[in-house]
Amino acid sequence: MSAPLLWIGVPFFLGLIMLLLRNVGKTLFYIAASISFILAGLARFLSIDCFIRIAGQRLLLKSTQSVLGRNLTLSQTDQPLLVFLFVSLGIWILLVLLFWQHRLFPGTAFAFLSMIIGAYAVETMLYSALIIGLALLFAIPILNPPGVPTRTGLKRMVIFQILAIPFFLMGELLLGSIVTNPEMLGISQLALALIGFAFMLWLGVFPFNSWMPQLAEESNPLGFGFVLSSVFTVLLLNLEKLIGTTRLIQNTEGIYEIIRLAAVFFIVVIGVFGFFQTDLRRMLAYIFSFQIAFSLLTIGLNTEESRLLLSASMLSRTLIWITATAAMASIGKHNLPSGLPEIAPKQAPFSYFAFLVTVFAVMGYPLMAGLPTKMEIMELLAVQNPGQIGLVLAGMGGFFLFGTKMLFELFHKMDGSWMGQETLLERIVLGLLSVSLLVVGVFPAQTLRVFLTFIQ
Repeated sequence: MSAPLLWIGVPFFLGLIMLLLRNVGKTLFYIAASISFILAGLARFLSIDCFIRIAGQRLLLKSTQSVLGRNLTLSQTDQPLLVFLFVSLGIWILLVLLFWQHRLFPGTAFAFLSMIIGAYAVETMLYSALIIGLALLFAIPILNPPGVPTRTGLKRMVIFQILAIPFFLMGELLLGSIVTNPEMLGISQLALALIGFAFMLWLGVFPFNSWMPQLAEESNPLGFGFVLSSVFTVLLLNLEKLIGTTRLIQNTEGIYEIIRLAAVFFIVVIGVFGFFQTDLRRMLAYIFSFQIAFSLLTIGLNTEESRLLLSASMLSRTLIWITATAAMASIGKHNLPSGLPEIAPKQAPFSYFAFLVTVFAVMGYPLMAGLPTKMEIMELLAVQNPGQIGLVLAGMGGFFLFGTKMLFELFHKMDGSWMGQETLLERIVLGLLSVSLLVVGVFPAQTLRVFLTFIQ
């Protein structure tokens, strides 16, 4: 028995079985969510590289599993991530049941997430890029259900994600050559440029983010949110791991300044795009991009505090993504307009309000979930480069102004009779998600302590 087999192999196998049982109906969603929470519980309470007792037998839960000559490794330090990913998967499945009921989602989501975890666990990083490319095969039915013509956004996403792989492979091969042959040190900048370009394509960093607004317009918000949140979470962790374990990258002069400058520029651009945006579906994509930009800024700060902030911000970041996608899924389910001038708050007040809350939360509005970590990031940035604070505030201001415009539109259209189309359960879920963003913002230390206690 090994940890990769339990949290990669078993979910992948179960996902294939769920695809065969896709016509079971709602029961499959409940079973899938239950299994996801069970896997999260096992990750929480079992100890890797220790003996466990099953049916009277003592088995060693090994951290490493060899597959096709490559080692997959999940250590005790990775268990909190496993708890977080599988709890999130269970939540995504229940939200899909409530707002979408895409029958292929449980099976493809399990298979997709197992591949993403495999991309994080595999040694070396060369194979991580290849596994991410294979994982996209399971993302396609989620983003583009069978029977629906393939649209431009999905095509562009696949092109950018696949295009990143050869750049990353070439960069990693050059880095490996430099380690074994120091005489090739002169090409280190080329290797780092190739790897950096690959991560820009993967993470949709400007100007390679055009596919995200298109994909958000064309696909279901929950499918969009699940795929991107899972991929981006693991990609950010892989980027941090790559930098932290590669001495050549750490010793390259100016590498962190480049990451920080690119992140600040990305924040400004996304803030400007957000200000001029008039469609909530496209704004959903900019919410994702804004969070990615701040995560890159955290990595570029390169301090012990910033590394802790990258992990601590995982809770608020994912909670914002889940709330925003659930709100948009509710709006789409009831065939209500997503254009800012045409919004209909009297038909879906909880949905529009929940999306408004995420807009303010993502820019770090006071008493919102995004504020505590962003304040810490800004303080660290002020120490290293105070001049960039104004640029970051400008990007945040773009989201604030969009939120203000949306707030005016909501109040302007609340006159007259109410014809709410949301069900009671939908209102409860959206209300709880919105309140949770406020709770995390008002009580950051307490919620973070509970979150860390839960996953560790």
